[in-house]
Amino acid sequence: MAGGVSYVCISLTRAHERRALMERQFEKHKIKVRFFDAIEPAGPLDKIENYDLERRVQQYGVPLTRGEVGCFLSHREVWRELVASGDEACCVMEDDIVLRDGFSSAVDEVFAARSHWDMVRLMGLVHARPKIPTAVLASGMKLMWMKRHPDGTQCYVITREAAIRMLENTDRFFNAVDNAIDRQWDHRLRLYITSPEFVELAETESMIGDRPSIPNIAVRLRVKFHRRIDKLKMTIYHMRNRPRQPSIHQPPTSQPASDKRIGKGLKLTS
Repeated sequence: MAGGVSYVCISLTRAHERRALMERQFEKHKIKVRFFDAIEPAGPLDKIENYDLERRVQQYGVPLTRGEVGCFLSHREVWRELVASGDEACCVMEDDIVLRDGFSSAVDEVFAARSHWDMVRLMGLVHARPKIPTAVLASGMKLMWMKRHPDGTQCYVITREAAIRMLENTDRFFNAVDNAIDRQWDHRLRLYITSPEFVELAETESMIGDRPSIPNIAVRLRVKFHRRIDKLKMTIYHMRNRPRQPSIHQPPTSQPASDKRIGKGLKLTS
């Protein structure tokens, strides 16, 4: 809906079976979702304007796969479309997921509390990393802060303002899209994950492709150095921004004018 939260599913045009499975889920959850035709880069990757191949190889030893570049370009274009639209946020999905019960209600509740986050994942690929609650919503759902994020872009909600920031921050990208999202020390957006999670990974084959191995010891040492620099930046950022106490969101009996930024039917108390 214009002015609210829209739904977009990134999918290759040739992925007919995946699209059919997703369409059945959208119907079950009663949500209107637009398919975005995923970008498949043609020609040499070093000719793609937004992809910084030289920096990628310098810092990580090997280039992104063609699938990773296409995935990043697809997410950037969805962000660009959100900025150009009248919507305040977008729930971005990929076509290899299963929507759990309560998915659409969870998106609505997260959207209603949008003044307190910039991006929220509804699932992550790595679940064992420690989480700290930063907000508790009326239903009991929590928005969790993570020092090391759980990877993946299978499903997340992003505000229009955050899309602007991500476009600016990735004008020349050199990471996979989920790694770029995880680099909070670069974009400084409020990035959380829901607890419980409302999406899980479907049993489908990855279409990203495998990266080549790092070629030799000299390159490995260079990559190790850059990873340590990233870890240091991450540690400093999170030392300064780690949440101390979660906010509690409860439905108010009436919403004062001063609370309009918080969202429909929610008031922040602590």
